[in-house]
Amino acid sequence: MKKQNIIIGVIVVIVIIIIAVFIGKHGSSSTYSGTTGGYVAAPTGPNAAAPTTTPIPVTEVVSTSNGVSLYTNNELGFSVDYTSSWKIESDPSGPSFTIPLTIAGKNPSTSNSIATLAASIYTTSGACVFPSLGSSATVKESTTTVGTNSFGTLSVQNSTASLNYTDMMYTLQQGTGRDQYCYVFAFGAVATKTSNGAMQTNNGTIISEATQEFTAMVKSFKFVTGPAGQSESAHPTGN
Repeated sequence: MKKQNIIIGVIVVIVIIIIAVFIGKHGSSSTYSGTTGGYVAAPTGPNAAAPTTTPIPVTEVVSTSNGVSLYTNNELGFSVDYTSSWKIESDPSGPSFTIPLTIAGKNPSTSNSIATLAASIYTTSGACVFPSLGSSATVKESTTTVGTNSFGTLSVQNSTASLNYTDMMYTLQQGTGRDQYCYVFAFGAVATKTSNGAMQTNNGTIISEATQEFTAMVKSFKFVTGPAGQSESAHPTGN
C-alpha cells in the first residue's frame, strides 16, 4: 500500500508539471491588438509591469461626434482627433490616412486631377529635422504653438512639367540628449497639371480643405498615459 501511494504521488507531481508547462506555453502572454484583429507580443515598456486581466489594445479608434473620430496609440503615447471620412490604416507604428477627393457640401464625384491626397503620423529617433528640398520648391518654415506643445512647421509647394505638389509637415520634439525622439505629422497632395479651369479650381479647394483638416488633427494632439500610470511618450517605441 505504501508503495502504491508513492507511485500515485509521483504521477500527480508529473501531471502538475505537465499542466504548468502547457500554461507557460499557451497562457495569456500576448496583448490583443484591436487594429489587426490578432495578437502582438506583450509590451516591454512601462505597461509590461502593470498586471491586468483586461488586454490593452495598442491602438484604438472611436467615433465621436460632428464627423470626427478619436485615434489613440497606447504604444507611442498619443491621441488625435481626425475627420471621420478619412480612411485610416492603423498600425502600432502610427496611423496613415487616405483623404477623400471631395468638397464639403458637394457631390463626391467632383471633377479633379488629384492623384494622391494622404497623411500620416510616426516617430523617429533623435532630433526633429526637416528633409532637404530642391531649390525649385517654395518653402515656408515656422513654429505653431498649441498649449505647451511647440510644433516645427514646414509648408512646401513644388511642381514638375506635369505635376503639382503640396506638402506639409509638423514635428514635435521630445526627450533630451541621446533620448531625443520626434513625432512627425506629414501631409502630401499630388495633382496632375490640367488646362481645365474647373478642375484647377476644384483641385485647389479640395487640397485647401484637406490641409485645414490636417492642421486641426495636429492641433488636437494629446499625450496619453498608459495603464501603469506613466506617460507612454517616455517610451515612444515601447522599449
